[in-house]
Amino acid sequence: MVNVPLLTAVGCALLALSFKWPFHKGVAVAIFAFFLLHAQSTGADYEYYKIGFNSVQRTEDFPYVETSGLDAEPAYQYYMLLGRSLTDDFNIFLALSFFVWILLLRWALLKFGLGSEDLRYVLICALPTVVPVVAYWSPRSALSLPLLIFALYFLNSKRVLAVLLMAFLAMQCHSQYIPVAVVIIATALAWCYSRKAVLPIAFAASLVVVSILRFDVIAILSMRLLGASRIFDFALSKLHYFQSVDEALTLRPAGLIMILVDLYYLLFLRRAIFSGASNSDSMSSMMKNALDICTAFSLVTNVLFIEDSHIAGRVSRFPDYFTICVGLPFVVRRFFGKKSAHFIILGYALLSMLMYRQIYMFATAY
Repeated sequence: MVNVPLLTAVGCALLALSFKWPFHKGVAVAIFAFFLLHAQSTGADYEYYKIGFNSVQRTEDFPYVETSGLDAEPAYQYYMLLGRSLTDDFNIFLALSFFVWILLLRWALLKFGLGSEDLRYVLICALPTVVPVVAYWSPRSALSLPLLIFALYFLNSKRVLAVLLMAFLAMQCHSQYIPVAVVIIATALAWCYSRKAVLPIAFAASLVVVSILRFDVIAILSMRLLGASRIFDFALSKLHYFQSVDEALTLRPAGLIMILVDLYYLLFLRRAIFSGASNSDSMSSMMKNALDICTAFSLVTNVLFIEDSHIAGRVSRFPDYFTICVGLPFVVRRFFGKKSAHFIILGYALLSMLMYRQIYMFATAY
């Protein structure tokens, strides 16, 4: 059954951004926030998060918070507890969480030097898939995404402690982002204390981390070595998802597309933009380093887990989102020109609604 209210909200928000209505970015955000205030249950993940929100409470034992019905990381439980102190209505909590995500995302992207038009195109790319996932389907992802973008920003200035802090907080909010966070940390450390470029370091770190997950190579030991935090115990309980690939699962079309996108960027666009071969300005070192890490991790993950769509989609969620929603508008606008970029980005947004049509269905776990 089609989730008509969600489809309508995304469609109206895209119209506001595409035709530059007055205060178009604010209007688009307000439209989706209004949808969240009246959103219906998806019949799956939505109910788990709602039960978790309604049941979260303080406890006397560490980590001093607990919830039922939702296996959530401690940091997200604290976040829900903070939300409960403001409202008992889950839909209001979703809307407030969405505003927090937008503010953090805008702040993180401004650190990359993106202008107003860049932010508009980021929203156009994010609205069909990313926004419904982080604001409606999986609210735990809302905090981790901008935190990892901050980590990439601090990596460029070689502020290792700040990278460690942002990556650690992202892992604490959602254990799904532990693999990519570890790769960002490893890349930051190796790049700061060596003369090698970011791309080969990111590839090497990605191969090690993703291979551990794919082939179950000393997985438990490696996770234990990361620290004594309860988040890693929580992550260990999910390692069985990586220990075998479900042969019944089909290839992930989006994964295949991401492999092609990553290869096209690494083999052609990266060299052309960075060397100034295009007619636009060259890519900043900050964006280049961020895209190098994201495309390297995405490529390795989507290749090693090519036959398991569920795992590939979750592990590579952040690099895929960053590459498509931030990297695509940045590269396309500077490589193809502003006029062509508008139609390319809008075309991607409409195509992604068809590719990820399960997001717009009720009673579907995502």
